[in-house]
Amino acid sequence: MEAEKRKALSSYLRDIRDPHRRQGRIYPLASMLTMLTLAAVNGESTLRGIRRAALGTNPRPAQWAESPPQYGTLWNVMAGVELRQVEEAVRRWLKDSLGEAISVDAKSLRRSAVSCLR
Repeated sequence: MEAEKRKALSSYLRDIRDPHRRQGRIYPLASMLTMLTLAAVNGESTLRGIRRAALGTNPRPAQWAESPPQYGTLWNVMAGVELRQVEEAVRRWLKDSLGEAISVDAKSLRRSAVSCLR
């Protein structure tokens, strides 16, 4: 697939329904899921590590204003979103981008959120 026809991961993640009330939404769900997914792919295994990595991101996405989402916000996203939907979105993105499917394990993403509380 030609580079100009490739879609960003966040465009696939936009299809996932945000389970949180509109009133409390500050960061777009797709932006937070993209950050969580890419940090996990790059070896971060805890939400604290993912947030630390995001603090070093330059340039920051415009939706983040001054700083990336706080730890509690990331925890709420991981606790509320249906990870099978994230897995399917990432799988579709990889297939469309690379032309092949790669296995994605949503259970390891879910466990990484829980392990940071222990």
